[in-house]
Amino acid sequence: AQAPWRTLRPLNGRELRPGDRVLLRAGTAYQGPLYLTGSGRADSPIFVGAYGDGPKPAIHGDGRSQAAVHLRNVRHFVLDGLEVTHNGATRVPHRRGVLVDIEDFGPAPGVVLRNLHVHDVNGSLVKDEGGGAGIHIHNGGDVVPSRFEGLLIEGCRVERTDRSGITTSGYSRRDRWHPNLRVVVRGNTLEDIGGDGIVVTCSDGVLVEHNTLRGGRTRCDDYAAGMWPWSCDNALFQFNEVSGMVGVKDGQAYDSDFNCRNIVFQYNYSHDNDGGFMLVCDKGETPMPGNIGNHNTIVRYNLSINDGSLTHDKHGAVIHIGGPVQNAHFYNNTIYLDRSHDALIHLGYWGGWSVGTRFTNNLFVAKGRLRYDPGSSRDTLFHNNLFCGDCHCAPLDAAAITADPGLEGFAGALSPQLDDFRLRPDSPCIGRGVVIPDAGVRDLWGHPLSKHGPIDIGCHQRGRDDNNRPS
Repeated sequence: AQAPWRTLRPLNGRELRPGDRVLLRAGTAYQGPLYLTGSGRADSPIFVGAYGDGPKPAIHGDGRSQAAVHLRNVRHFVLDGLEVTHNGATRVPHRRGVLVDIEDFGPAPGVVLRNLHVHDVNGSLVKDEGGGAGIHIHNGGDVVPSRFEGLLIEGCRVERTDRSGITTSGYSRRDRWHPNLRVVVRGNTLEDIGGDGIVVTCSDGVLVEHNTLRGGRTRCDDYAAGMWPWSCDNALFQFNEVSGMVGVKDGQAYDSDFNCRNIVFQYNYSHDNDGGFMLVCDKGETPMPGNIGNHNTIVRYNLSINDGSLTHDKHGAVIHIGGPVQNAHFYNNTIYLDRSHDALIHLGYWGGWSVGTRFTNNLFVAKGRLRYDPGSSRDTLFHNNLFCGDCHCAPLDAAAITADPGLEGFAGALSPQLDDFRLRPDSPCIGRGVVIPDAGVRDLWGHPLSKHGPIDIGCHQRGRDDNNRPS
């Protein structure tokens, strides 16, 4: 601190060692990229961050490099508390604010990106060209299989980045799948993202939680959604909020995409997304080893308010099942629309039709028309759902309830406030749900679930212990 370097030049290309600390003074700014490599140890990680009081030190990429901050072949490495921009004169593919990549490197445990402010990154808006991202993680290599283990991206703010916000890439084919393990993306805020928000790929054991996305697909013209996995197994998305997805290519808040197994979306909140609340899809014309399918997606205890386009088109459906998806289960979700909507649930063709989709204990409310479009899907089952609205082509549900659901704010003008969607004590939804094994331990508000019932319809449970007493 008494004789600091004035530029990033002495750092660039430097191989750091266990325990090394690179500290940039708060309030300073640096032009041009930062490129680092090196490995710490679990008990002595490398740390790159800030010192002193004031604004985050800023690294402004020159627009000519691939990334403003590039970490190459690192392990036990922490990047913390920096501001990063990377805005070139023109858009180019693969431009990233922060890039962490490993190749022919083996395992890379202990990589942490925390408390970063990444903004104004103008990569390509076309995904097939390579796009661009605020933060991108990549693992690869043909000689030494390489992957991240315990990667953490936490507490970052990502704004005005194109094409996407936070993304990963790696080994996607199932004949040479070498997934990242235990990836966690937590507590990040994303705003005004040109395309996709958070996309985690090529990983096993993913946790994406407590993230907020406001405004996605704001500039791109190809397909994009808010938060989603691809080529993943055992991914959990929970306690997230997505709003303001633009357009109907895809434009959903959440997506369980193809080449995925055992994906759970629970306790999430979405509102005012043009493409709807949820997409579950499988690209049927892509066989193994490029695509293992989409198997066993669970969507439970989520709240969707005013999602879906008013274009009266399948692409603006609140829930869209596309392709030969197998055994998706939607239960105890609350879907509310303060307007007519011609496509509440659409099951469509994408190289095949879905099989074994189930809808149980869900609460569907619209102040107007609702439509169900099953296409040629097979074995789609509805049981114990409540429908409130003018239902056209209603699904066959022998135990359906058609009544005012008795929501706290239903009688008046509803704003997107969570407490408006709790059940009143006189709600017909109370105790009318069926018990679902392994359904989790709580509802969206944190009320405990009884293992043996009774169960309420929708994402709000009024709270009972196993002796059926209010809690």
